[in-house]
Amino acid sequence: MTNFDDIRRAADQQLQRYVVGFAGHPRITRNPDLLRDIIAKLEEVRGQAEAAGDTSTVETIDRSLESYRSEVSRIEEAKGDGPLAMSASRAMTWGQFAMNRYRRNFAGRSRLDRDLGLLKEITSDLEKLAAEMARIRGARPTDASLANAHDATQRNLEMYRTEQRSIRDMQNGGAVGERAARYANLANAQFKLYGYHFAGKSRTSRQPELLSRMLDNLEDYLGGMRSLKLQGLNAPAHDKNITVVEGNMASWRRELDTIRETLRSAAPADRGGALGQAANERFEEYRAAFAGKPRTEVDLELLNQILEDLVQIAKCMDALDASDGDDRNAANLQIVLDRIRLYEREHSRIVEARKGTS
Repeated sequence: MTNFDDIRRAADQQLQRYVVGFAGHPRITRNPDLLRDIIAKLEEVRGQAEAAGDTSTVETIDRSLESYRSEVSRIEEAKGDGPLAMSASRAMTWGQFAMNRYRRNFAGRSRLDRDLGLLKEITSDLEKLAAEMARIRGARPTDASLANAHDATQRNLEMYRTEQRSIRDMQNGGAVGERAARYANLANAQFKLYGYHFAGKSRTSRQPELLSRMLDNLEDYLGGMRSLKLQGLNAPAHDKNITVVEGNMASWRRELDTIRETLRSAAPADRGGALGQAANERFEEYRAAFAGKPRTEVDLELLNQILEDLVQIAKCMDALDASDGDDRNAANLQIVLDRIRLYEREHSRIVEARKGTS
């Protein structure tokens, strides 16, 4: 005879499948057959609960089944709306990701140590998405969700452009000694990023645009360091920092050339496989560092870097999907997008949990 605990665990498993696969996700991207499978398994568990006299679980399942059956119809209705609706959903998804990246990396943070190249990337991504939303909005004037997303994108773009100027002014200001230390710290942050995103990673899974962005950052910092020497700064430590930055830039340029050559010669299937493996490594890193851990004790910056790497991986998968159309890569892309949404929610919950302890 099945006991109540077993029945409730079985019900919770299906309810969690729904949360992970459907809650908060654009309907047009969801698989109605997967939801039908969840419904079928819940109906089976409901029968067990009813036979065992577990009325509480029966009531919980009934409420969920009513919602899930209705959701199947809504998903199929969304999918029947045509390719333009899919394009709108894609633009809104990537637009939200861009704004989430700003929130994680810039909102409420000191301008003195922010990554200006990252903000330029976010702004550039959002500009392209705003143009795409405007195009689709013209063909879908009654799509309220798209209109709201487009308006929010436009507002945020203005803020990000202003923030770029403010960050640059702040980082290039101050006394000579302060600026020297600041440029060194900013360069060290790029070295740390390189260690996480490139060192020991498969070149076939890497995005050359990210390394190019990091090189541009170092170029800016190096220019600032050299300008301080022209202004009379004569310090052995500063000269050493310049040498270190120059050496890393030379090494990174060689690595960038190698990555680009690797990608030029890689078959689409190999590229997709490497990206899928890289995503799995980030999933495992998340599981080891966050699953079951108190939110007030985990490394929030590590979660941010996991999310940043997954965004880069998803960008590569998205570009590959547009040019190749491989079903396996398309499926992997959907998994990565779902994990990004899940980890973004967890990032927000960790931030909220820490507010309660401060």
